[in-house]
Amino acid sequence: MQRLFLLALFIASCFCLTPFYLSQNAINDSYIVVYPDSVEASIVQLHQQALLSMDSTHKISATWNRVINGFSAILTPTGLKYLMNLDEVSFIEQDQIMYASRTEQTCTAQNSATWGISRVSLRGAPQPTNTYRYSRNGDGVQAFVVDTGILITHAEFEGRAKWGTSLVTGESNTDLNGHGTHVAGTVAGVTYGIAKKATVIAVKVLGQNGSGSTTGIVSGLEWVSKNAKPNKDTCNMSLGGGASSALDNAVNNLAKSGIFTAVAAGNSNANACNYSPSRAADAFTVGSTSQGTGSTDPRSSFSNYGSCLNIFAPGEAITSAWIGSNTAIRTISGTSMASPHVCGVASLILGESSRTPAQVASQLIQEANPGTISGGGTGSPNVLLYSGC
Repeated sequence: MQRLFLLALFIASCFCLTPFYLSQNAINDSYIVVYPDSVEASIVQLHQQALLSMDSTHKISATWNRVINGFSAILTPTGLKYLMNLDEVSFIEQDQIMYASRTEQTCTAQNSATWGISRVSLRGAPQPTNTYRYSRNGDGVQAFVVDTGILITHAEFEGRAKWGTSLVTGESNTDLNGHGTHVAGTVAGVTYGIAKKATVIAVKVLGQNGSGSTTGIVSGLEWVSKNAKPNKDTCNMSLGGGASSALDNAVNNLAKSGIFTAVAAGNSNANACNYSPSRAADAFTVGSTSQGTGSTDPRSSFSNYGSCLNIFAPGEAITSAWIGSNTAIRTISGTSMASPHVCGVASLILGESSRTPAQVASQLIQEANPGTISGGGTGSPNVLLYSGC
């Protein structure tokens, strides 16, 4: 939003010749430059050469001369201003994300599903159903699970779980706690998961006792930033502790680098803004709900709340994969169980097309179930995750 404001301010202050059009789902710093058909290719090439010599960050993304006469480019404000003062240019518009127009969807129904994934696929108030409906599966997306590791041989993952890295010394490269395997199962398990074709990547930052250090977690995020695909992969952090500016900055910068990051709000029945990484500005922070029996989804009694939350999702009595055997399951509760529901839905979104974390966050909020949360807590959003079908 701030970037859009600054761009609008720049355009307003520019006494330029060329019309400029803002776009709804703009891609940062990417512009489409259109010329009249009468302008020769040599003139267009001359302008491109001027841009490339002007600034090393300028990049010509594509050039056209049949369907339209012009090109697409990554530009600084200086380069944009140069083009906007050229007589030969017809208009300039922001490049933007376009989406598939789905007028009819084929929904798959998974019967006897756990209540959490069933609830997020249901529009409106809670209903007594155990069916998870989905039309997307997250194929092609990697979800980085920053946690206790993953039992990657578990049958839930069908070979779609991979070991990434471990920042825990003195322990083997597997999940010795169960927490990370459970989380990964909710993200992408074939039975208990949301995104049933996504790949989960184990980033072990917590040990067998379920704890770790800020140093280890930041190191894990550093590894994710080097290995994840920007605007395509996701990250889940079902962990937290006391306020840490270093951890907040790491999470914010991971999101700014193009990795959507879902974060658990915490289980202290307190303001999430007092904890990290739930208070990080660019994290997508998730509170927990219990299974509603009436017209609302109650906030779980343990769930943190407040203005640092972005959304609520099921987190109480959630069944998923566990350790001990390749078919083990367990039912547990926590905002740790709510966050991977969101990571799973984000993976569904990114399985359709590449989008920035901000665009994913916006879509999650726009499509969420509004007004169903009861007892949400002071400052909390009144929206429940919806996966769509």
